[in-house]
Amino acid sequence: MPTLPQHTPAAAGPVFPTPAASRPASPAPTPTPAALGDFPRVRGLFVGRGRERGVLGGHVVDALNGGSHLTAVLGEMGVGKTELVAEVGAHLNDLLQEVVWGCCTSWDGVPDYWVWSQVFRQLAVSRPEPFRRAEARFGRLLAPLMLDPEAVGRFLAAEEQPPLARFLVQDAMCETLLALAAEEPLVVVLEDLDQADERSLELLTLLRSRLRGEPLGVVVIAEDTGVAADFMHGGAVTDVLSDPRTRSLRLTGLSRAETGELVAVQTGIQVPDDVLRVLHERSRGNPYFLHQFLACVGDPEPLQDRTAVQAALADVPLGVRQALGRRLAALPEPVLEVLRCCSALGAAFDLALVQEAVPRGGDPEAALEEAVRCGLLRRETRSPFRLAFRDALTQEVLLTELSGTDRTRLRKRAVRAVQEQQGSHGTGRGPRRPLSHRTPPASPNGATGPRRA
Repeated sequence: MPTLPQHTPAAAGPVFPTPAASRPASPAPTPTPAALGDFPRVRGLFVGRGRERGVLGGHVVDALNGGSHLTAVLGEMGVGKTELVAEVGAHLNDLLQEVVWGCCTSWDGVPDYWVWSQVFRQLAVSRPEPFRRAEARFGRLLAPLMLDPEAVGRFLAAEEQPPLARFLVQDAMCETLLALAAEEPLVVVLEDLDQADERSLELLTLLRSRLRGEPLGVVVIAEDTGVAADFMHGGAVTDVLSDPRTRSLRLTGLSRAETGELVAVQTGIQVPDDVLRVLHERSRGNPYFLHQFLACVGDPEPLQDRTAVQAALADVPLGVRQALGRRLAALPEPVLEVLRCCSALGAAFDLALVQEAVPRGGDPEAALEEAVRCGLLRRETRSPFRLAFRDALTQEVLLTELSGTDRTRLRKRAVRAVQEQQGSHGTGRGPRRPLSHRTPPASPNGATGPRRA
């Protein structure tokens, strides 16, 4: 198991800034990499991720010792981002390092700074005296965070705050966090950053610019697929994630061995290698997807039979469809429409076939280029150099969005296009490359889908 990355300060011991007049002169000591060791597993249900535990732990320790950076844990929904941060946070708690959490949400009616409100409310309970001193210093500027009824009433009756007023509120929030961290090192975790409101992101940007040697670790958790990175919040989140002062850790699926360990933890049995291969390929090592597929199997006994498992996993569970659908919903509608058409053409297809299948008037080539850039499609590296879905699950979810009539229409267009390419010349559309197209097998519900193991 890897050891934590070593932070080398300019002088012996943790590096802290010169204390401001309003901050304690002697901050509490922070843990060293040697004290933290290699971040052993703390919770029994957590499996694998030895390297990732070490990397994330090293980033957090470095930040607490004045590393002046923000840490981002990124990956698709369900891949285990929150579980990884919780695992490292549990070890920090064991070492008496406080870790406070806030979760962003984009629900209607949620006030500005909601994720920070959760953080400050926890600190008001865990550090009452330092928090009271901060409130005495900044007065009503902290009211939006604590959701004081009187202050909220004034806020709802007031017009949009001018820029200076917003800055003063955000400055007070930053100074409060920095003062609390100076008294005792602190780790703040912001979950689902891609769902954050604009004001919360502004505050995070301001705080990040002021992490100059402060004993404050900030960890953000966000989806970072090609789709999410390009389209969420008009770039506000990606500005945070791409900043040079942000250290990123991207999670991918579990290995096959780790998937087997997770299956054993969840079901209490060891599955045969051929069954494990099916489970791993179908779930792509995503722990949430794996849990959903195991629920489809139901009783653990069928997990000993590869054929029974394949039959149980034939359809995509609702939770997986919703997770992938959320990712696809961020796409521009023209790109999504072309991808739906592609899903009916098979796991692989060429541009000419897509041009025949997509309704006239659009620009399928531009849409396909966008899908490639977002990581939903890939170009095959061998002749006939077709396009292919990177993920069979994504293709199946797109296919479910088409009606039976649409699937039949698209298949007929595809067959007609193949016949024209193979037997017709001089159509006025110019020469086309030979097309090697194989219609995918039908799934149990009659829809055309990708070939499964």
